[in-house]
Amino acid sequence: MARSSRTASKARAANGSESAAARGMARVIPLSPATPVRTSAPAPALLNLARVVTNEKGKIMVEVRGFEQEPQLAHTIVPHSNLEPDDQVVVARLGGPGSELVILGRLINPEAPARDVRINGRRVSFEADAEIILKCASATIRIARDGLVAVRGDRVTTQARGANRIRGGSVEIN
Repeated sequence: MARSSRTASKARAANGSESAAARGMARVIPLSPATPVRTSAPAPALLNLARVVTNEKGKIMVEVRGFEQEPQLAHTIVPHSNLEPDDQVVVARLGGPGSELVILGRLINPEAPARDVRINGRRVSFEADAEIILKCASATIRIARDGLVAVRGDRVTTQARGANRIRGGSVEIN
């Protein structure tokens, strides 16, 4: 009889009717490719192209390309002051369809004309490898790599509250 109970025990273990705890081991459930695996991870963000409709007081409204919807409010990781109406931007949804939009960046058209630069900081810095030229009509300021700074114009005025000094290895007037 001991033999038949061992055989019955082995049979129950083979078909899973005996608990895993009774056998002293965890029960393993094999996953087939058809078995869905559920995770708590959010759906991946999809990227879309959008057009900036308005940018007023830091509230940016965009129209997402390919979706016939009203303009939507979008958050941004780029400085909002650099975004203007009709700019093309790349947006992502934070949690899937219908969730909040975030602007990841602005698409730059290399053939588009130069735009005004708006800077809200206390310091403006321009850097170039060869030269910087500021030009307005016949007035020009040229800063060259070799250290030459040339100021040209129909009339050039310098003004100082304190001393107005001209210094150099030699100073030539006229």
